[in-house]
Amino acid sequence: MQLTHSLRIALLTLTASACTADDLSSADRAILDTPCAADADCPSGFECEVEHGTSFCQAHDTSGTCPAGYELEIEHGQAYCKPHGGGGGGGGGATCATDADCPAGQECEVEVEHGQTSSYCKPHGGA
Repeated sequence: MQLTHSLRIALLTLTASACTADDLSSADRAILDTPCAADADCPSGFECEVEHGTSFCQAHDTSGTCPAGYELEIEHGQAYCKPHGGGGGGGGGATCATDADCPAGQECEVEVEHGQTSSYCKPHGGA
């Protein structure tokens, strides 16, 4: 009886450890707050994830590498790829110089307004 009880405790401890390790590795994988429908909508090295009805691109690994135009930031224990310089104008996406600086499915939009030039990534053909 004592052996069975000890084995159950050991099994519960291993199970709890495995869950914790998995949760931590997921939090270490950077999130790119870009809506997606499939992995092809995300930049190279990222995959489309859906949680609680919200889609986003999440890095395959914990390398901390972000796509061009983004920098790694840690908020509340989660790694995020945020646009350099706070996100650019008009569309709220990443700042960019060319379409190559934007995630898959987006293009670089350059605007000149009141003498100020701003650029940001936006969905192809979107507003």
